[in-house]
Amino acid sequence: MQRFISWLRQPVHGAAIIVALLPIYSVTLLIYTYGLDVPTDDQWFEPIDLAVSVKDGTFHLSDITREYSGHRPVFMNLVVVALTYLTDWYVPGELFVTFVLALLRLLMLVLIFRDFFPHFSHIGIVAFSFLIFSPYQGISWLSGIYSVWHFVSLFALAAVWVLLHFPVRWRTLAAGAVLAACATFSQGSGIVVFPVLAITLWMFGYRKWSYYLFWFLAAGVTLYLYLSGSSVAIGGTTTTERTAITFNNLPTFLRFILAFQGNTFSYRLSVNFSFVLGIAGIALLCANLTYLWLQNREWRMLAPWLTMAGYSGSTAIIIFLTRYRNFMNNAVVPRYAIVSTQLWVAVVATSILVYVQWRTTKSRWAHRLLVIQGAVGLVLVALYLPANIGVFQTTAIDFGYPMRHHFVPPEDCVRNFALYRQTECLETPPLRKSSDDDIYKLAYYGLGIFRDEKPMNLLPRSHQMDDPLLLHTPTRWMGVYLNRWYLGDIPEDRVLYIAPPPTEVTAKVRNLPHILDNAQDSGAVLDFVGEAETIWYVYTRETNPAELNESLMEYVSTPVVVADYRYGSEVMVIRYDRKPDQLAEAYRFGGEFSMQGFSLLSDYTIQPCGEVRLKSWWINIRATDAPISATLVVVGENGAVIGQLDEGLAFNLPTPFWETGKLYVDERLLKIDCDAPPGKYDLLFGMYMPNPVQDLEVTLSDGTSVGSRAYLTTIFVEEQN
Repeated sequence: MQRFISWLRQPVHGAAIIVALLPIYSVTLLIYTYGLDVPTDDQWFEPIDLAVSVKDGTFHLSDITREYSGHRPVFMNLVVVALTYLTDWYVPGELFVTFVLALLRLLMLVLIFRDFFPHFSHIGIVAFSFLIFSPYQGISWLSGIYSVWHFVSLFALAAVWVLLHFPVRWRTLAAGAVLAACATFSQGSGIVVFPVLAITLWMFGYRKWSYYLFWFLAAGVTLYLYLSGSSVAIGGTTTTERTAITFNNLPTFLRFILAFQGNTFSYRLSVNFSFVLGIAGIALLCANLTYLWLQNREWRMLAPWLTMAGYSGSTAIIIFLTRYRNFMNNAVVPRYAIVSTQLWVAVVATSILVYVQWRTTKSRWAHRLLVIQGAVGLVLVALYLPANIGVFQTTAIDFGYPMRHHFVPPEDCVRNFALYRQTECLETPPLRKSSDDDIYKLAYYGLGIFRDEKPMNLLPRSHQMDDPLLLHTPTRWMGVYLNRWYLGDIPEDRVLYIAPPPTEVTAKVRNLPHILDNAQDSGAVLDFVGEAETIWYVYTRETNPAELNESLMEYVSTPVVVADYRYGSEVMVIRYDRKPDQLAEAYRFGGEFSMQGFSLLSDYTIQPCGEVRLKSWWINIRATDAPISATLVVVGENGAVIGQLDEGLAFNLPTPFWETGKLYVDERLLKIDCDAPPGKYDLLFGMYMPNPVQDLEVTLSDGTSVGSRAYLTTIFVEEQN
């Protein structure tokens, strides 16, 4: 540490560190500004199911090696699992992991470079920092799924450093093989680290046949473990087109590989331009390596840079074979710049080494080579700046931050979709691979942006957990989500989920005791509700309550106004009550509302703080435009009121919306005062217009007026136990 501080105190070194921090800061700013607490891009596939398995208890250690699109991203899976266990999947945490991986890659490059010319490491720090922390890599900084590229590049560099830095011996070779295996299980293309290093092992000093035998054995074991149960196939003979290995023709192949190498600086430029850059980069590297070999005759100095270039080229081959699919533009996808950067790291590093050699030899060849490299370097700088500044503009557009009509930020889009189901904002690039069920999975388990959501219950207080509930939704995942977060988490054996079967395997909801594909299956509905007196039906705007009419003909339906008006147009509730055998008018209120009967569902003897539960049946005799409220009062013999409840009739259904002649149900719970003295109390019912307050006259069925309150029954309050 003391040596580093002494090194840092030199002005040129301190200045180099400050300059090297500029691209690091730009990437930090990119992540901080646009990092989302929702999945982005391919994170909408396997990572969601992995996080869900952790939350629902089905996660198994073998899931760490599960295959995704021909890859086994073990280390990315480990990050997802850890973040889910510790933070309910704080999605930006994956971006910070990616950032740390990039820092480690930078450290590996500096350590490799220092093994040759430690006095010039400050130059390498600056150059490598600008290449590694290139905002142009875009989505690889903003979607945790692409941490796989950072993992594989880090392990490849670590293998190079181990073989370079430590003595030639079996332990060193074994460590290199382990790191190459880690690269393989970071991302499918990582397998190329084995053959690339097999070529350069001799340069690192491993020149015995036994070393090579061990290396190929390690590669074979790794490949066997990787392909075991994999969907990767040769010649397209697989049901997964994405992972099929194909080959088109040699000219197309070469054009793709070379364009891939120029990707690092080809932002919004043609594939042809990237192709030219690729040729230039490879030509410069070959010239540098040739000069260094002629000057030093030391293979070890060439080995790291040849390995990096070989990794970039061989990865391009793998991508061509598996991802080309007649689209040459796949060669210049920004996320692949993480790989092609390795070629340019090799070019820059060898150029610095050529410069160091020239300072000693003053060779004309080296001078001319440096002049050419300087000219090319100016062109690359001119390309680097717009590429990395422009990515902030495109990211702002892709991630939805410009002000525009109907603008919805991605996080708000996902959070609101769970209930409001507005699909337009899901078309933005970060969210376009999402599905309805993916969002409901996140919401149900409280993952990501839903981590701090608070549950609520939109059902009225009169709902009882034993009542059967029919939950009718467009998808099953939406149904379980609504139950858990908006309906009080009713026991699943009391819920019949009505929703069509999932169309995707990943949308399959966990086993539920009662599922129905079609609400018109009256037999299944009646089997579920049995002899229940009260049934609750919850549905959404995509579903049709009329489909239940035939099943529940023996019941009276009453629309329920949900407790929170913000959700009334998204979650609708109907209560069904079995029709009584006989109904007769008990009271009439204002000549408009007829009480057809009532029953006290609670005990007649009650303790203080207890509740009175009253159920009543109503008919609207003639239409009214005035909103009417109802009051339930418990009055003692001395006129003392020990409980009163004022609210709308029939679960707050506005009376102007009542259908004339239709039967409605009202059920209300009235809490008795906790300091109510023991005694006998009358239960009275009244109706009134609230603005201004005006009681409706109460009459008997024969027209006899009984005032403004109807006497229902007598209850008894006993002493508190």
